[in-house]
Amino acid sequence: METDELKEFIHFFTRSKRLSKAQQAKRDLLLGIDYLFTKDSGKIQVKPDLSATESNYGIDKNHLLEMDAIQVEKKLKDETIRTHNPEGVKAFLSLFSKDDTLKWYTHKWDKQEPFLIEDFINNSYFNQKKIRRFCFGENNYGVPSPLYYHIWNFINLKSNDKTNISSKDQFGNEFKTKWVDVKEWCESNPGLWPGDYITPQGVSFESEINRFKRTIEFRTDVEPGQKFGFQIKSLIRKSINGAVKLDFSERFDQLGRGLKFYCNVNAVHIGISKLCDWVASYKAVGDTLSVDLNVLENNLILTLLHKGSVMSGPDNKIDGLSGDFKTIREILFSTCDFEMSGEFNGKNVKITALDKESQTKGGLIITPTAITSNPTKANGVCYTLKFYM
Repeated sequence: METDELKEFIHFFTRSKRLSKAQQAKRDLLLGIDYLFTKDSGKIQVKPDLSATESNYGIDKNHLLEMDAIQVEKKLKDETIRTHNPEGVKAFLSLFSKDDTLKWYTHKWDKQEPFLIEDFINNSYFNQKKIRRFCFGENNYGVPSPLYYHIWNFINLKSNDKTNISSKDQFGNEFKTKWVDVKEWCESNPGLWPGDYITPQGVSFESEINRFKRTIEFRTDVEPGQKFGFQIKSLIRKSINGAVKLDFSERFDQLGRGLKFYCNVNAVHIGISKLCDWVASYKAVGDTLSVDLNVLENNLILTLLHKGSVMSGPDNKIDGLSGDFKTIREILFSTCDFEMSGEFNGKNVKITALDKESQTKGGLIITPTAITSNPTKANGVCYTLKFYM
């Protein structure tokens, strides 16, 4: 379609009085945007309707779309302010067990009726709107945008809606086959569940679905090596790489086998790996890392104690607004509460790095840590991660 024809079509669709009021209402619900025609050759600028809200349309006010005769490019400048909310992330991820239009992206089809890919395609707009509200807009649930894109990239069935953010598992391996890639197979095999599709990598799509699910939930119905305790123990051993001695408590081994909860598993792996890098860099101060687990009500407490270690440096080193500390806070944001305790420049302190007061803007941490005096003398530097189950 030529650009002039495209302009005329869009103008008719968005401005025509020949549409009934019901058709106009349906159109406005689907779009929620105003079109501004520019004189730029081959371009039509699409501006968000500033009266539209996330709850009404699922379209963020900061979206800027550019349309030409060939394609639609989506550009998002994320300036969303988010409050640290691991429970909000848990609610978001649990939709993939509770919500019937999302459940079957991560579960094996066991309904009596045949599987219909058309239903999934038809629900794409509404599913995207549903999950976007957890991440964007003023009433977001604190879900970081990388987690949203990780999920949407895998479940998305709209071929022209792609981002440059790839979905990977907790070990850094990319998902080369996603739901959009099985659409053609489903259309050629009506009624069959796409988990039966064999990917170009020679594995079933069911195995890819299960691998994806393990990035948003620590599970118990998996091989022993995929359970929480084994994953974390293996991760710490690999990250420390012999720099210090490791001491895993008996309670860690016992509890680690039976833990099941929704969580940003990728963020857990990256965050703990970076904490281990800190421990390794201070190996000359303390030669042992003790790892323990505890369950209190609906919380899982993971502690890493670098025995004998201390913290030192300028005061702003522990405000969490710069350097590696800032990076770790942003990685673990809305994944778990995070605090550190130990000796800093000769004083015993507790550093609350992530709690309900912590905020980010556009994914960048903007709240300094809360630093308080700790009456209990620490036997080193302790990193405490609190998960919500």
